[in-house]
Amino acid sequence: MFLTVLGLGSLVIAYTVTKAGRGYRWSALAGLGFIGVYLLDLCRIFPVPPNPMSTLLATLEWVGTALGGALVIISLVLSQRAAATSAAPSLPKPVMFGLGLVALIIVAFATKSAMGI
Repeated sequence: MFLTVLGLGSLVIAYTVTKAGRGYRWSALAGLGFIGVYLLDLCRIFPVPPNPMSTLLATLEWVGTALGGALVIISLVLSQRAAATSAAPSLPKPVMFGLGLVALIIVAFATKSAMGI
């Protein structure tokens, strides 16, 4: 459920940052979320399948961890720059509500399907 929320939320954050020039701190938080997920998987904290992780998958997870770190750093730098300038307009509330509702429906469906309910 966390990965679904993180993935869908990242799309909303990316749109908000691109179009409205806001949400840099949320981007940094998403970057920390990605770092956490990848490191927990690399440290074998999550349930581990009987087959070992392939070299390609391990490499991609390390690359994802590095990209998450870059996202955190860049987001914090841009957040400081944006604070020095005037605030850009945000997305309309109905659009944000609609995106949130769609994300919630997808999370509920994915959770129900994964749990076999």
